[in-house]
Amino acid sequence: MRDVTQGRPCRLAAALAATVLSLPALAEVERRVANNGNLLMEDVPEIPADIVSGLRRFQNVRSAGFLAFSAAGDSVFVNTRFGDVGQIHRVDRPGGARRQPGRDRLIFTRDAGGSEFAQVFLLDPNGGEAAMLTDGESRNGAVVWDRDGRQLAWQSTRRNGAANDLWLMDPEAPGEARLILKSPDGSWWGPAEFSASGTRLLVLNYVSVTDSRIYLLDLDSGDRQLLAGGGAAASVNYPLAFDDDGDGFWFITDRFGEFQQLAWQSFEPGSEALVVT
Repeated sequence: MRDVTQGRPCRLAAALAATVLSLPALAEVERRVANNGNLLMEDVPEIPADIVSGLRRFQNVRSAGFLAFSAAGDSVFVNTRFGDVGQIHRVDRPGGARRQPGRDRLIFTRDAGGSEFAQVFLLDPNGGEAAMLTDGESRNGAVVWDRDGRQLAWQSTRRNGAANDLWLMDPEAPGEARLILKSPDGSWWGPAEFSASGTRLLVLNYVSVTDSRIYLLDLDSGDRQLLAGGGAAASVNYPLAFDDDGDGFWFITDRFGEFQQLAWQSFEPGSEALVVT
């Protein structure tokens, strides 16, 4: 009997080789580069321009964080990113265009190389020059202007490099900045808002994630009055602003339940909070 399989492997290999050699054009790889030549792609089809344009509407959305209302209350200031840099913009109506503020004085904080030891700077929007107002060594933040733009309060470790104290400064005379509240226990103290007269200051004392307290600080006498928190049961309390008449203040609290709520409270000693939401 004859072996019909004899020589079959050789014939199959020859047939496959002939097939490969006869199709050189189909084996060519299409190559192209992208991202200024940093990306080499092989046999990847180019994305149609209309798809790229459509995706940009979703990918180029910028977030914006609320900072404050304007003095007249008809605009808001937001923090957003343009060109990979955080910037301050003013928005005058819902859905309106963002514009950089044109005031003659603007305060901002900035650290160097991510050190987290931020300094306070005064910016001249016309010339674009910024002058450092703090000592260049302490950690500074939570800067708040008074309503006339004459002075500012901020939190700083300037006293001993560790304590989170409150300071007051006239930007025209930064060398005369004065300490207005020493942190008595190392916890964090920061300003929230000046009263209309500029003689009182709403202050936040942050002790822990479940314990924060609100004080009213008299800038003339240095006396402080506990307004919210600090009781037998710890609660979260964040000061927002004085009310229009200066008789009470707005704040956020979780004192009355599991969730944080907006509330108002009179400055009268012993007053109870009125929950708004």
